[in-house]
Amino acid sequence: MKRSVIALGLTTLTFCFAACGGTSSSASTMTPMDSADSTITIEDAIAHLEHGEPLDRVCFGESPRGEVMCAVSESSIQGGALLAIRVLGREPVDLTYYQHPEGEQFLELDLARVDRNAIANARNLANAGGFVPLADPGVMVPPGSDSAVGVEVLRRTRTRTGQEGDPETGEWEVFEDTLELRCGTEFRTLPLEGPAFGHSVGEPTITARVQADGKLLLTASVSWGLEGDQGSVTDAVVINPVTICQ
Repeated sequence: MKRSVIALGLTTLTFCFAACGGTSSSASTMTPMDSADSTITIEDAIAHLEHGEPLDRVCFGESPRGEVMCAVSESSIQGGALLAIRVLGREPVDLTYYQHPEGEQFLELDLARVDRNAIANARNLANAGGFVPLADPGVMVPPGSDSAVGVEVLRRTRTRTGQEGDPETGEWEVFEDTLELRCGTEFRTLPLEGPAFGHSVGEPTITARVQADGKLLLTASVSWGLEGDQGSVTDAVVINPVTICQ
């Protein structure tokens, strides 16, 4: 999945709407949070994605074998969009169902460009694998905390590293976000790539969930706004604490 994101600087979403011509059309296709308040069927979740409608969580399905099905995305008005349904487990796969044309602003999903074959493949995988709704999205891992996730402990540190921009056009603070796993008496940094888990401008919402096999399902989502642009990123990965701590 493409990993580039325009991260010029944070002003406010309101400022961005004005700078982008006064429109409030969001470039995000995913609500930037995981919630256990509602559970929809797998079919309904895939249908929502197919029609450009948001879900209230990143990962929405689980199979009896412990596989999970998630909606991952990267989008911004100026940078375009890449959206996929990701299956994590024994046979991981990304089913990219939407890619916005390069060079065209992305304000909303163009339904005519949705890859119906990828959507059909996701439905087939869900049916064949016996996927059911993922009712428990996991434990929130906020910055500045040690969060217990089953027998594991995650430490998240978000550090202000400076300030960028121009006083005349807008300034913003930039950050470094680190997620660590406790291994005995020490913490080890998790090798999480991509902008969702460590966005330097927007503050990601991160959740963690223990799988039946003892591995950790991590999700991250972040929305950001800056002068002339706004966007969002969602991601989902599975890590093996045994591998990290060996």
